Amino acid sequence: MRIPGANVMIAAALAVLLVGVTATVILRQEPPVPDNLLPVAAAKDGHTVEESYRYRSMFSSDAVFNTREGFRNFAENVYYNLHWDDVHAVNIVRRAGPVWELPYAPDAEIGSIKVETLAGMMPLDEVIAHEKSRIQGFIVVHKGNIVYEKYPGMDENDNHIWYSTSKTLPSTILSILEAQGRLSVNDPVDKYLDKAKGTHWEGIRIIDVMDMASGLDLAETIDTMLNEEHKVNKYFRISIGGDKVARDDSGRPAYWTIDDLMYAIDGKEDVLPGTIYEYSSLNTRMLTMLVEEISGRRFTEILSDYLWSLIGAEGDAFVGVNPSGGAVAGGMMNSRLRDLARYGLFFTPAWQEKFGRQAHKKWGLTETLSLAEVIFEGCRPALYRAAMEAGGGFFDFSPDPEIRCNSRQWDSVYTDGDMYKAGVGGQGVYISPKRDLVVAFYSTAYADWEHFARAIAEHISP
Repeated sequence: MRIPGANVMIAAALAVLLVGVTATVILRQEPPVPDNLLPVAAAKDGHTVEESYRYRSMFSSDAVFNTREGFRNFAENVYYNLHWDDVHAVNIVRRAGPVWELPYAPDAEIGSIKVETLAGMMPLDEVIAHEKSRIQGFIVVHKGNIVYEKYPGMDENDNHIWYSTSKTLPSTILSILEAQGRLSVNDPVDKYLDKAKGTHWEGIRIIDVMDMASGLDLAETIDTMLNEEHKVNKYFRISIGGDKVARDDSGRPAYWTIDDLMYAIDGKEDVLPGTIYEYSSLNTRMLTMLVEEISGRRFTEILSDYLWSLIGAEGDAFVGVNPSGGAVAGGMMNSRLRDLARYGLFFTPAWQEKFGRQAHKKWGLTETLSLAEVIFEGCRPALYRAAMEAGGGFFDFSPDPEIRCNSRQWDSVYTDGDMYKAGVGGQGVYISPKRDLVVAFYSTAYADWEHFARAIAEHISP
């Protein structure tokens, strides 16, 4: 539903997409998918040496996020999504222990589930096979079994970028640190980050940053994303392209670092922290900084130790880093699709049964930690309602009455406890703890896949 930090035209585009409970699932991309677009199968077939060098040489922040066209539905994204470690600096996220084997137990009924599209009612199998769906991989895991899996545009062993689906990672780590007693989310940011004292971050509670309600001038809107003088625009230019962005204050180093830019974020006179949901990847960056300060470890190290080594991952993952070496956890996590699904299982009973005892021992916890319950019980519906009422940007659509709130970086938390997080260009993970279900997918163009995932969940009884 919401998207990662990128170009604001994406925000305008996705606002058009979400038009109610029975939303269109496919063929509704903005900008429209060109008729002569390179098929996603080209990535599965493999790029030539010449193509790979050409796409590598073309890469820049503008090559991925373009101010005039929004998220680019062009051929190079088929390459970039699967080769982020070729075009951007990364840190490795290490797997460990035995692989969690997910038995293959196909459910033919899932491929027949239909949702309304611009081309009429279409079943999942037909949608995924459609040339304009741009799906590269789609998986459904129920009670630890793979019940549906398709790879039209990637190999099952390829690492693919999550984009903003990764925003949930620092929030998850902070929730574990909170259970250890190393922080309280009701504490202000500056209790742990001395550099935040005397800045507009001072006094803002961690939970308000988690819930995208920091109240600072960092929301991703048309104005902030397109304005090259705004710090939101500068943040993405530096993070994605490694661009050198000149400072606007004299007597300082010539160019911004990401963290210096973060501490220089401006406040708002008309918005109080903790009053409205305003989507921003800069909130996620602050959470990543808090993870490192509180744990005393680099983000990718604690992510490996506290999470990735405890899901039975098939492969190492990697996270893009900014020019200063800080993890861009707000959008640059990359992994195999099955491992994204295993991350989703982290919030389900299947994971508790498989890894819960081992994880709680590693975390030093004597009581069971259910992160799905933490996310659901922490819901603050007033923040979500305020965003809907304010409208604009991400929120010019009729909200789904079954969505209760956003919470701890998750876009949607439903009344039945289901959770969803999206990434720009059609990435996402949908989790139904009560059903022991995960739906995960990768794509190169946005469509409203959340509602397809919801339909699958409703097909599978709790």
